Amino acid sequence: MYQRRHTKNVILTVLIILSFVMIIGYSALSSKLVINGTSNITSNFRVLFTDITEGTMNSLETKDVSFDGTTATFRVDLKKPGSTAEYILTVENQGSLDAYLESIEGIDAANAASPTYIKFKLKDITRYTRLNVGDTKTFKVIVTYDQSATEIPETSKQLTLRLNFAQVSGDIPEPEPEPYGNAVEYLLANKVESTVADGGNGLVAINNTGEITTITSPREYRYIGPNPDNYVQFNDELWRIIGIFDGKLKLIRNESIGNYSWDNKPTGIGSSISPYGSNDWSDSLLQEVLNNGPYYNRTTGNCPSGQNGVTTPCDFSNNGLTEKAKQMIELITWKLGGSKTYNDVTTQMFYERERGTTVYSGRPTEWTGYIGLMYPSDYGFATSGGSTTGRSSCLAKELYNWDNSSYNDCKSNNWLYDSLNYYLTMSNYLGYSDLVFIVFKDGYVRTASVNDKNDVRPTLYLKSNIEFVSGSGREGDPYILK
Repeated sequence: MYQRRHTKNVILTVLIILSFVMIIGYSALSSKLVINGTSNITSNFRVLFTDITEGTMNSLETKDVSFDGTTATFRVDLKKPGSTAEYILTVENQGSLDAYLESIEGIDAANAASPTYIKFKLKDITRYTRLNVGDTKTFKVIVTYDQSATEIPETSKQLTLRLNFAQVSGDIPEPEPEPYGNAVEYLLANKVESTVADGGNGLVAINNTGEITTITSPREYRYIGPNPDNYVQFNDELWRIIGIFDGKLKLIRNESIGNYSWDNKPTGIGSSISPYGSNDWSDSLLQEVLNNGPYYNRTTGNCPSGQNGVTTPCDFSNNGLTEKAKQMIELITWKLGGSKTYNDVTTQMFYERERGTTVYSGRPTEWTGYIGLMYPSDYGFATSGGSTTGRSSCLAKELYNWDNSSYNDCKSNNWLYDSLNYYLTMSNYLGYSDLVFIVFKDGYVRTASVNDKNDVRPTLYLKSNIEFVSGSGREGDPYILK
């Protein structure tokens, strides 16, 4: 007996021009399976496009809709931001061989391409969807014009989507779960708690002005407690969600990527006026590593380590940012305000100073980039307190004094506390040009020289259109985002 395994490529090509021209092409390739024996039996591998209809159409005009067995063509005009176009496609297995959807290619690359406010999404079909002989499958192609976009005429964008069908031979995995919808909307609808008991875990609203904007609260929600369900799979590794800020998820890597200096530029280089380096994040050497250097590019290189520009080899070829991860990260304007004192500063005071405009002489108050570090206030707000010292008492206590034995509840019920490592933060001390705030392994926040080597946990914001797919948020079952 002789058998061959065949793969079918189903290609959907969407060409978008404002006004829109959308072409959805389905390429039906015919293959045969021949079994040699006492008789010759010929089986066809034949998956065909059989129908196309309009779904939800919002603020657009559709014309010139047609299809045949292999191609569907549309011309539409999206009128304004917030417009959507939805097309419902049907495929049928008209052959005599069972098939399944082996892979889907093209969506992520198209969504990352400019203009990014035009987005594509598939609904009701995922990898490993099975299409047995005689079965039909209906799914949707959805095109959206981001509500927040500025109207720009004569903008074009193209999606080439490839659905690779293969012949079933043996067991295939279960179909991947459908995305629930917007990840932020999912968490806000299902995970926010009005109150969390002292020592408990949860996602709660914080009554502050926005982390990114200055719009008043409730604009931010934070995970608090010793071990909340805020684990997420990102960059093919485990990260955790600090919270939701102005409609975006803020993540921090679950573990350090290594011990490096915040900065160590020699005197006279950039903003450095000492051999120890500068506490200006906008030209920090660590910032360069994270946003333009070996970590960002997932390669090997050199990282700051000690005084006067000394470096150490650093290898991020296995744990640097993947291309898929980069497409999910939002470009953000980070606040660079600092504090001129440290032994009297509570979590809320740090929060206000981090987002203030008081900086070391001549330094910028903001920096725009992808990867930063956590703020001291991120650490402080993450506590839920405990039975001896409640959360409100922890927040009223200076972070400098959290090592006091009377305040053990503050650090021990804080998921960002690490008794083994010293973690760098974004915030600078205004009394000197080369001091920054770090979270000590004893649980308090104090200053250290920028050239000291401490642990680095990259921190970032995800784009607002990220979708929730599955997961409970527990360490063994992290949220899966798309």
